[in-house]
Amino acid sequence: SLAWLVAGLIRPTSGSVLVNGRPARERLGRVGLAFQHARLQLLGPTVRDELARAGTAPDDYNQLLQRYSLGSIGLDTSLDNLSGGQLKRLLVATLLARSPAVLVMDEPLVGLDRAGRRMVVETVDQLAHEQNLAVIVVSHDLDMAGVADRVLQLEAGRVVSDERLCSWT
Repeated sequence: SLAWLVAGLIRPTSGSVLVNGRPARERLGRVGLAFQHARLQLLGPTVRDELARAGTAPDDYNQLLQRYSLGSIGLDTSLDNLSGGQLKRLLVATLLARSPAVLVMDEPLVGLDRAGRRMVVETVDQLAHEQNLAVIVVSHDLDMAGVADRVLQLEAGRVVSDERLCSWT
């Protein structure tokens, strides 16, 4: 629910959700939402098709794949041949190609092996700092907490813990 609220897909029953000072419902498309199962969002048959669908210029395809540690896969590779980690990184690449104000990731580490988990965590950490991007991770997995500057724990829709892990100056 939190991810959908921030993306402006559902209305809050009370209070408000703002993205850059405006209601999230008025900012549709400014929030990149990565579902738990990346393959449900990636609709093209090949990597090239997904990058094109994201509005990426063809001249930027290979650079984008390198940036997201996907350089070893070919543009004509079928999405069905990608690992879970590769699918998640490709999804993040396509979402960020649209220059969102916020990236919301739902359970980004589910189903990944240790190497895939490490690559996703490192990619998200690097991008958040490089692009000064707000990243919200909805997860039961505390491995992502290592890159967080703040961790909120919710129960029944209420904040029960709010821990600031670092202070940005």
